[in-house]
Amino acid sequence: MLYQPKATCLLLGTRNRSRTSQSLCRAISWSPKKRPDEHQPLDQLQDDATKAAILEKVMKGRQPTDLMLRCTILDAEGNVKTISGQFKKADLSSEHGLNPRDLRKIDSRVPNLVPTILVRKEAILINILHIRALVKSDAVILFDTYGSADSRLHSVFLYHLEHNLKSKGSGSPYEFRALESILLSVLSALEAEMVFIRNLVGGLLAELEDNIDHDRFKRLLHYSRRLTSFQNRASLVEEALEEVLRQ
Repeated sequence: MLYQPKATCLLLGTRNRSRTSQSLCRAISWSPKKRPDEHQPLDQLQDDATKAAILEKVMKGRQPTDLMLRCTILDAEGNVKTISGQFKKADLSSEHGLNPRDLRKIDSRVPNLVPTILVRKEAILINILHIRALVKSDAVILFDTYGSADSRLHSVFLYHLEHNLKSKGSGSPYEFRALESILLSVLSALEAEMVFIRNLVGGLLAELEDNIDHDRFKRLLHYSRRLTSFQNRASLVEEALEEVLRQ
């Protein structure tokens, strides 16, 4: 009987601790849980949003029109048969005996800065500077350049091409006359750019004789970079022509 009060106290203490534990468990179970997204840094959330936007834009950009090419066609007599007509890449490949990847060389929406001349069994594919063309023995197909602002250069080339294809007095084959017009247009474009840069540099050198300042040195650096870029393009055109002549 002497130990009964002590046993009762222990029992009451155990019950109190049990009730406290249950109350604590209820409080924890009812406390609001944080979502995993709330622990993510703000930069990561912004990166995820940016990636989702880019993916959505890419998926929207893949329209059926990407399988089409805009072309201007000249017939065997040198007359313009079709102006800016839209044709499927698959139809062009099958009709002219081309590989599907060949058309990537002349698609202006595909970045391709290296001049290319591809000789196939039934046609010659040309991608040099502002000209993207397919030359056959009885037709010339000019592929429109998307985003090109130099319409005057294209108009002069088309006029000269028509005139050259119609003049049969030279005795040269149809495709040779087409190639002649294409190469003359390329050389004219390079020559015009060279004259323009030379005039810019000549005027700046004349100014430097009178006064030398920071602004003129910046312009001289800009012209130097532009001249280097022009020289690289001219060298690439030369290499493309030499590669065809070596075949």
